[in-house]
Amino acid sequence: MKTWITNFDFEESLKFDRFVAPQFNAINDTLEFVFFWLCEKNDQLFTRQSYDSFYINYIENLRRTKLHSTNDIKDTPLPWWGNTLNEGAWKSERLINSNLTAHKAREDLGLNILESKICRNFKEVEFADAELKGPILFKEEFGFSGRGLHRQWQEEGPYPVIVERLVQRVRDFGIRVNESELKIIQNLVDGKGSYKGSFMKNFYEEEEELKEPARRVYSYYKEKFGVSEIQIDCFQYLEEGVLKLNPFCEVNHRRSMGNLADSLQVNFGNEASLLALVNKKSMKKRRTFSHSIEELGALNYNPITKKGIIKLSPEGSLFSAYFLTEDSERTLQHLIKEWWVCEAKPTEKLPSEFIIYF
Repeated sequence: MKTWITNFDFEESLKFDRFVAPQFNAINDTLEFVFFWLCEKNDQLFTRQSYDSFYINYIENLRRTKLHSTNDIKDTPLPWWGNTLNEGAWKSERLINSNLTAHKAREDLGLNILESKICRNFKEVEFADAELKGPILFKEEFGFSGRGLHRQWQEEGPYPVIVERLVQRVRDFGIRVNESELKIIQNLVDGKGSYKGSFMKNFYEEEEELKEPARRVYSYYKEKFGVSEIQIDCFQYLEEGVLKLNPFCEVNHRRSMGNLADSLQVNFGNEASLLALVNKKSMKKRRTFSHSIEELGALNYNPITKKGIIKLSPEGSLFSAYFLTEDSERTLQHLIKEWWVCEAKPTEKLPSEFIIYF
């Protein structure tokens, strides 16, 4: 049996100037539940938290597998979200996941659509600002879920920084690609670029246009770094009234929320599905996880019809996570509204990220 620790601070650890082994902290505690929905039969979670037995049984019944966890181990646990097992692995992952590496890959592959530039001091930032014209986006070397993105830049840095045109993003996509498989999922992000969930359906209109550059990017990273799978972030944007695609924004070489969304869709999904991640401040407080399931009532997932809602997170988690699935986009939107009325505080409006446009 393999024992894992959920290092969701993977990207943050890549920013450090030295290797630091994975350890317990608030972000790992908050998202640790994701492990239970993705782990394999012989995986064990090393945790400092205790989980409600009803919650564990709920997952085991849906997944039809036994979950394992422990708070006492002799050997060093394996890092689960991203490979920072030792200093050598950490150095390798810094290079693969670096936005500087992605910038070079875009230039080598002719995919630098937004004319991004690497600046190593403030004079270069000022020059790039004048050359690109219009609104500018500044990207740190490492970042995730909106962190490391800035609309303004301070002279003191940090450097290097990537400077590119700021465009009006319409839809975000994550493309998971390996030697035999390519899957596209629409990522739902807010105005700050923070991940809020994923929307899954059988076919996206942009799919054919995204496949060819995605395979080129995968081949590039496989040849350079020996990777077996990556996730490519890309997006659709509006420019002068015309919808365009930026097929290669950055690369993630780790597990992702896209892995969770895809796994849920494969195992429980119908024609259209939503993975939603919401701050608990917006949601009604329930006494226990079983109370939360009771309150969902008829909205709970039906494994025969493959319709309804699965609550993914335990009660008390900083984020409330749900999987909603239906037989069409229209019926999914109706389910989303019912879910929000049932679970959210009456003063909270349904986030625009969860509104489906037909």
